[in-house]
Amino acid sequence: MNNIVLDLLSQLNDSKIRYAIGGSMMLKLRLFDVVPKDIDIMVNESDFQHVVDLFQSVAEQVSKPSLIPFKTKYFTTLLLEDISIDIMAGFAYEHSEGIYYAIFDSKSVTDWEKIEGVKLPLMSLEEWYVMYLVMNRKNKAEIIDDYWRNQDIDHPYLLERQLSLNLPQSVKKRIYTHLKRKEISIIK
Repeated sequence: MNNIVLDLLSQLNDSKIRYAIGGSMMLKLRLFDVVPKDIDIMVNESDFQHVVDLFQSVAEQVSKPSLIPFKTKYFTTLLLEDISIDIMAGFAYEHSEGIYYAIFDSKSVTDWEKIEGVKLPLMSLEEWYVMYLVMNRKNKAEIIDDYWRNQDIDHPYLLERQLSLNLPQSVKKRIYTHLKRKEISIIK
């Protein structure tokens, strides 16, 4: 990860702003075999402008048209050298059965990765798994499916709480499949 980006994330740590790395960068930092095209940073809605201002001090804001079916409340893309950085708050996505509103709270950060002395919060696999399914990013969801076939789900309660959200039935079925397998492994 670029030293300038690490410095900015360190500044977010110092200012006690809740943020987390998500998407393919989160997968890469967890040692999955992916090549990130950008850095997805999830923040609280109340901190969005502060984070954007901080990044704009060194990066150029790229205007992107509103992309349907995304309904994210706050979103911007910044370009720092050749690194695309997406900052978002209030992630939402319209699907065939309604609008999915992602949860981002203290439970969403499940791991930390230290790079060059900077402790980076990582969003949960469980929540990004659901986000990938909702966005129909099958290849990324399959990576997590494959991982869970060989490893336990670390935070099943994060999958369970997704079931209370507006999800397509096909996504709920995939979640139930994983949770059921988790229950079977606990019984054994």
